[in-house]
Amino acid sequence: MSTKGTDWDFVEPKLTVGWLLALAYAHGWKSKWSQIRAVCVCLAESQGYARAWHINKLGEPGESLDQGLFQINTLHEYDGNIWNPWENVAMARRIYVGRGFKFTAWAANNSGAWLVHLPKVTARFVLDKWRTGRLPYADQWDLTELPAPEIPTP
Repeated sequence: MSTKGTDWDFVEPKLTVGWLLALAYAHGWKSKWSQIRAVCVCLAESQGYARAWHINKLGEPGESLDQGLFQINTLHEYDGNIWNPWENVAMARRIYVGRGFKFTAWAANNSGAWLVHLPKVTARFVLDKWRTGRLPYADQWDLTELPAPEIPTP
């Protein structure tokens, strides 16, 4: 599936809230509030699409690209595969820690857009904890390498 605009696209695969909670936990968001907030910010940024992208300032000086689950901007230097969910969440965690354990690097946080996802993510968190007594760990799953999506050039 692809929901495409001129300067953005949501490209499969789309991860479930359960997957995102597990990824957040595996990368250091251990408290329930930080884990839930991380997933809400992620959903507000990419709707959970691992290969989502957005071009900022299309065709203007300072053009940059937001990539993957957490829409990591190309201004953040990264050598790995940012389209891989595991690596994208790891980079998001590094940015979060670098900002003093705050989500201020994400527009979805600063605008309050993440709040739309709070009921759904909280319900899933509570349901998973109640059903199993713990949340699943993302490292139990095979996260295959995802190629970069095709991004048009202006």
